[in-house]
Amino acid sequence: MALENVDTSIVPLVRQLADADVSAPESGEEIAGIPTDLSWPSEKIVVVVEPQDGDAEELEGEGWRLVPAEVTAIVAAVKGDRWLSQC
Repeated sequence: MALENVDTSIVPLVRQLADADVSAPESGEEIAGIPTDLSWPSEKIVVVVEPQDGDAEELEGEGWRLVPAEVTAIVAAVKGDRWLSQC
């Protein structure tokens, strides 16, 4: 993922995710009318750094999972059981 497409406030998070071998996310997509910071479309996982009330429910209604902007939470969501079994 090209870091020039990522909001500067989350560049450190994206680098940590790359270090954790997480697949490259999409950046800045709008999903269900909600601007997102990072997303993994094939896994239907999305990160919104500052979610608004109702964002999680709206995204879930569209089949997406809102994950906190934390490395451990994102790694667990994206890698799932493969990662948990290595811990």
